[in-house]
Amino acid sequence: YLLERIPQTSPDQNGTQFKEILQLEGNALAGNIEYRFRGESKQQLFHSIHSTQKDKVQAQLEKYITNDNKNYQITDVQTADLAAVDGDLWIRFLARNSNAVSQFGNEMYIDVDYNKTFNQLLIDTARRFDYCFPYKYNYQTETSLQLPQGYKVTSLPKDLDIQHPDFSFRVTYKTEQQTIRYQKQLQIHNTTLKKAAFEAWNKAIGQLSSRYLDQITLTKN
Repeated sequence: YLLERIPQTSPDQNGTQFKEILQLEGNALAGNIEYRFRGESKQQLFHSIHSTQKDKVQAQLEKYITNDNKNYQITDVQTADLAAVDGDLWIRFLARNSNAVSQFGNEMYIDVDYNKTFNQLLIDTARRFDYCFPYKYNYQTETSLQLPQGYKVTSLPKDLDIQHPDFSFRVTYKTEQQTIRYQKQLQIHNTTLKKAAFEAWNKAIGQLSSRYLDQITLTKN
């Protein structure tokens, strides 16, 4: 038998998922975090893990998570079986981000998104060739932030919804009782971004990067 057509993959097969349950501890954000990888996303991380000496795997994982950011401290790191080929690869840990909250008088400003994927990833429009991604990315972030006692939400950043044949960016904020829910999904639909799409990409990246600068504002009751 001959395989006449290679099945097309979709971004949904290559999930990188960040789930966070956070609360304020003084001027820091802290809580339970789970990273989950599947498909090409998992294979890429697997390659990094298995090319590292066994006694340095833990340090390599912590470096991957924190990006060597001293303000982002993690403890109690647990992982799925790093030798297992099937199933998702997950990493769970406790995190404390001491650089995510600013307070001025009765107002508090919160940067809830630590993983600013694609931030400022602009493409030089003078580039002669198309831009190629390693695979069809699918980044998902789901964050729940418990409001501190005695504070109310004054403003939330605006939502973002960009749909393009080659990529899509979606960011939403909403308040449910005493919880702020933040969701983000960034997908690459085609691994080759044609030169003709560079301007659309740069415009979308500009909007996304601008959202990353926006903060949640809380006011003391």
